[in-house]
Amino acid sequence: MVYALVAAAHAQGLKAMAHTTTVKLMLLAIRAGIDGLMHVAGDRLMTDEEVAEVAQSGIFVVPTLSTLASVYGDKHGQHLAEDDRTRPLLSDAWAENLCQCWHLTNPGPRPT
Repeated sequence: MVYALVAAAHAQGLKAMAHTTTVKLMLLAIRAGIDGLMHVAGDRLMTDEEVAEVAQSGIFVVPTLSTLASVYGDKHGQHLAEDDRTRPLLSDAWAENLCQCWHLTNPGPRPT
């Protein structure tokens, strides 16, 4: 089905984007020919080979790293919410969201 959806989008001159939550589904979407990923997978750390496959595919990736960092309890988004260059562009709700720690899941040890 993913292959058919990508083909249908491309037949209409549209880009095909994927919003996946697992490495397995992300790789399926890439192999089906998507144009971009709306975030990186969060179920586990990717292997070097999987990272290389993403890089070699030529797709764009919107990593949403601030949100994913919050899974680990880090508030990396806070510096974005408080930055003089970005703060005027954010609603109060979005700024507050960037400062949250979600603690949703822990996909594995953090890389060092």
